[in-house]
Amino acid sequence: MMPSPEPYHCPSHLETLTRMDQLFIFKEETFEECLAEACCGIMPMKRYNVKDNTGNKVFSVVEDSECCERQCFGSGSSFIMNVTDLSNQEVIRLVHPFVCCTQELEVQSPPGTAIGYVRQNLNVCLPKFTVENERGEPAFKIEGPCIVCTCCTDENFELVSLDGAVIDRSFGKIFKPFSYSGPNAGADFVLRFPSNLDVKMKAAVLGACMLINCHNSGHSFIMDVADLSNQKVIRRMHPCACCCASHELEFSLHRATSLDVADKTGIMGDINN
Repeated sequence: MMPSPEPYHCPSHLETLTRMDQLFIFKEETFEECLAEACCGIMPMKRYNVKDNTGNKVFSVVEDSECCERQCFGSGSSFIMNVTDLSNQEVIRLVHPFVCCTQELEVQSPPGTAIGYVRQNLNVCLPKFTVENERGEPAFKIEGPCIVCTCCTDENFELVSLDGAVIDRSFGKIFKPFSYSGPNAGADFVLRFPSNLDVKMKAAVLGACMLINCHNSGHSFIMDVADLSNQKVIRRMHPCACCCASHELEFSLHRATSLDVADKTGIMGDINN
C-alpha cells in the first residue's frame, strides 16, 4: 500500500475528498447526443456526475472544448474539464493539451495552480500512465488490462507503486464495472484508493479516470465504398485518435469524379475496434 502522506494543511476546496476512499462516475448524455454520435459520428462535450459511497452527488464535471477539434482529432484534441462542487464553485480544473501521440493531463486546484499531472507511457501491450505530484515527480503508476474486454467482466486499471512490488502491488484501481448493485448501480467508472491518500493525488486519480475514458474513446475503422462490380473506389479511414489522426478521406484505386459513379456505389464496412 502507498505510504501515508505526511501531515499537512488540506486545501479547503478539496476537503470533500479527505475521508473518501471511493468515487463513482456517471456519464450524462441525452438521447439526441447518443443518436448523433452513433449515426453521424458527432462527438458531444462530455458531462459527468461524481457521487460518494451512499449515492450522494459531490461533483459535476463538464468538458469545455471546440466542436471542430473534437470531430477532427478525437481524443487528441485539447479540452478543459471543469469540476464544480454542490455550490457550483469550480474546485478542480483538468487541462488536456493538443497531443500527437501520448496523452497527458494537468490537474489544477484551485484553477490555475497545478497540483498534479497524469501522463501516458508508450507501451505496445498495456495502457500505462504515470501520476505525478505538483513538482512533476512520479508518485505512482496506473496499469490497464492487456486486452480490453468489456464483455461480462470489469475493465480494471490498477494503481501500483513505482517499483511495482509483487507483494501488495495494487493499492487501488479505476475500473469500469460490468455490473454494480446498491445506491450507485449503473456507474460508468468506479475509483478506489486509500482514504489516507493525499487529496491532491485523489484529485489526480479523478483526472486519470477522465484521461483513460478519453483515451479509450478513440478507435479506428476503415470504410470502403465500392461500385456494382465490387471494385473499391473510395476508402474512408478513421485511425485511432490516440495517434492524433483526424477523420480523413483517401481516394484509393481511382478517384470518384462524377455523380453517376457516386450513384452506383454501395458500402462495405471493415471495422477494426
